[in-house]
Amino acid sequence: MHSRRIQFALATLTGILYWLALPMPGIWPFSFVFAAPLLIAIEGQSAKERFLLGWWSGAIGIGGSHYFIAETLTLLAKLPWVAAIPVFLLYTAWVSLEMGVFCLGAGWLRNSKRKLWIVSVPLWFTLVERLHPVVFRSLTSNTLWDIPILVQSLELWGSSGLTACLIFVSCCMAHTWSEYRDGNHPRPWQSMMVAAILWIALIAYGYIRMQAIDETEADETIRVLLVQPNVTVDEKRYSNGNVRLDVYKRTRSLTRAAMESKPDLVVWPEGALPITYDASFLQTPRPEGAKRSIREQLTRDIHQFAETLNTSFVFGSLRLEDGKKRNAALYVNPDRAETQYYDKHQLVLLAERLPFADIFPSLTTYIPGAAHHQPGDALTVFWVKGTPWVPSMCSDALFPRFTSRSLVHAQDPRAVLLNLTNDVWFGDTAEPTTHLMMQSPRAVENRSWLIRSTNSGITAIFDPNGVLRAKTTAFEATTLTFDIPIVAHPLTPYQRFGDWPALGLAMLLFLLRWRESRHHRQEVADTVEN
Repeated sequence: MHSRRIQFALATLTGILYWLALPMPGIWPFSFVFAAPLLIAIEGQSAKERFLLGWWSGAIGIGGSHYFIAETLTLLAKLPWVAAIPVFLLYTAWVSLEMGVFCLGAGWLRNSKRKLWIVSVPLWFTLVERLHPVVFRSLTSNTLWDIPILVQSLELWGSSGLTACLIFVSCCMAHTWSEYRDGNHPRPWQSMMVAAILWIALIAYGYIRMQAIDETEADETIRVLLVQPNVTVDEKRYSNGNVRLDVYKRTRSLTRAAMESKPDLVVWPEGALPITYDASFLQTPRPEGAKRSIREQLTRDIHQFAETLNTSFVFGSLRLEDGKKRNAALYVNPDRAETQYYDKHQLVLLAERLPFADIFPSLTTYIPGAAHHQPGDALTVFWVKGTPWVPSMCSDALFPRFTSRSLVHAQDPRAVLLNLTNDVWFGDTAEPTTHLMMQSPRAVENRSWLIRSTNSGITAIFDPNGVLRAKTTAFEATTLTFDIPIVAHPLTPYQRFGDWPALGLAMLLFLLRWRESRHHRQEVADTVEN
């Protein structure tokens, strides 16, 4: 039992370690141990005290690592700082509930007479982390994103399974401390030995799998050209017709200058076409010399430009269909007459989706920076030289199961994941690296190349081992050309089974704990009667 001051100090330490494990500063080893101080602090506490300690710990971690939300509110929603800070605090309080709920369940699981809690608590953590509704789905295991040998087991159990392995280490540390403190076990370090063996096995597995993947011969290569025009906040926020035209011309100029590399696919990022694309303009001939709006001008010009490229071309743009806007990736292929498109499925709250806006459309006019788009309702495959490229838009790639289903939908083991992203509104903060971190696990989970095109950085390419093979510098107008080896990889266990094996184990352990609790209550009742 610890004093209240020590309890909050331990909870604060957990929050700080969590923040330090995330990009900027990015001290990833702390992800193995960050939860241990909190688990020690909540031992023997009431449900209310456990919840408050967890909530406080989460507030420290989220407040430190997601500070960029406040700045984004000033840039995107045009809120003054005096309003942005309270909104950010509310956001932090909401996301921090995750740790409060975790501590509630962890205390109940830890009261078990069995030592199974060091397994059931990590599984409980992953359940809460995945199910708690938040805007930015950052999973704890993402912190290992730039240490490929540690993340190869993602193909087995996904990001949640790897998170459970990380929290298992913290549980073993807390258990070792309790055993040492109470003197109840002659070898209190046994659980830490189990944790060490687990991670030695995972490292060995990672080494073997990386070698096997690297030795797989490619059927062919596809040269991709990624264009990063470095659209600024001011160009997005205060854009008039001339500014939009300048952005378009800059992106087009960068592309032309890089065409000497003779790419098989040219990719512009999310929102690269700075207008709402309207295919109806292409269906109606215009008299020579007739005045055209900037929307019609650029809608027509993007297709003329695609013809001059004479290669496969993907660009991001809002598009209009049936009077509703959609955030889309559009694909122009010289071998196809029609333009393909993929509409974003996972829309961001407020920025792209406003509750009740379908019923009350005028809501978007009362909330600065808010927009309401129609979500996508179909999965799409862009075929490039006979190889399927599976498109996704920005936050789509934060959802592991959605991404896996999209790749399986291609029905081809050579499928490549293509993501178009817009991080302009986050400015010069930790968000671009954090966003990259959150998307990168999709490569290993699906053993697929991940091609990420952004308009202000970080444009990046990950191989099926999760190795960052190439990237750009943020806030630089540049291009990136890379030859993608097309390799067939069979479906991974995670693609086949998803999170169900971990969920099944969690349910079994929770059932055992519930039966134990019920049996204990019955024993108490029998004692009272006697």
